[in-house]
Amino acid sequence: MKRSSPMKRGKSLARGTSTLKRAARVRPTGRRGLEDRKALDLVRPVVMERAGGRCERCLRVRRLDVHHLRSRAQGGTHEASNLVALCSGPDGCHGQVHAHLIPDWREWIVKRGAEA
Repeated sequence: MKRSSPMKRGKSLARGTSTLKRAARVRPTGRRGLEDRKALDLVRPVVMERAGGRCERCLRVRRLDVHHLRSRAQGGTHEASNLVALCSGPDGCHGQVHAHLIPDWREWIVKRGAEA
């Protein structure tokens, strides 16, 4: 016999009905859900090929992460023109951009694009 669960996709639970942590509960797939992730996965190889294995800011050969020039929250898309490959790691450009340690990073990327 199948038991019904109090957790339904998209419905909030009443207080005290679950001992699960909030992050472990079933959540609806929203704007940044699975479909959004698939769209990024389709364009990521294009951005990595354009970068040629080098960070598009410092030109170091390192492991790369994809970064949005205009963030998704600000209306940015997953198009290759809005994405840049930045080196990762504790001293990498991607982490420094997110920590706001590189104030001119957008201008640097635009200049690099004009040179190519």
